Amino acid sequence: MNLTAAFLGARAQIPAMIEQGGGALGFTGSFVSNSVGLPGMGAYGAAKAGIMGLVRGITADYAAVGIRANALLPGGHSDRHGRR
Repeated sequence: MNLTAAFLGARAQIPAMIEQGGGALGFTGSFVSNSVGLPGMGAYGAAKAGIMGLVRGITADYAAVGIRANALLPGGHSDRHGRR
């Protein structure tokens, strides 16, 4: 649901943003998507990594028409070696 809802929401909003000359989309990712793997969270991590791909794709496809996409990656604290 994490990735599907983000994709469907973006797909529904982008036409209106194009019509108005631009806009911004914000998504919630996770530190699990690209900095650490946690036991039992493979599907969640994959969905959140997909959100990062969606953000990059929207940026590549729509930056020229004034649409930007960003994601926040909240998560736990770890040191520079990925240890908690």
